[in-house]
Amino acid sequence: MAKAFEDEIDSDFTVYTEACINPHNLNSPAPDVIVFLGNPAENENAIPVVFVEVTTKAEFKIICQKAQDLILEFDTVTEAFVYDYETNLWACYGRDSDLENPSYCNYFNFDLDDCL
Repeated sequence: MAKAFEDEIDSDFTVYTEACINPHNLNSPAPDVIVFLGNPAENENAIPVVFVEVTTKAEFKIICQKAQDLILEFDTVTEAFVYDYETNLWACYGRDSDLENPSYCNYFNFDLDDCL
């Protein structure tokens, strides 16, 4: 998913897998896929803007709550997505979320389902 995501966005953004949402705090949560505006390895001002968590049916509700909590904690994150790979179910959270199409990322203007 990360590689396909990377192919869809421009070079101002950096895609990481399992990276800390706050690169200055190695104890911060690490979503499965996270997109930064800028590159935290090169620019201390890089900010997280979108993340995706991939989970199972059993963990879906718990991970959805964690995603909602992270949106509130990190105000630079505009959209958060949770994907249940067992049922192909998506959930989205954030200011620009499309509840009728929960795999659609408004920030980047493409459907994350196409990255699978």
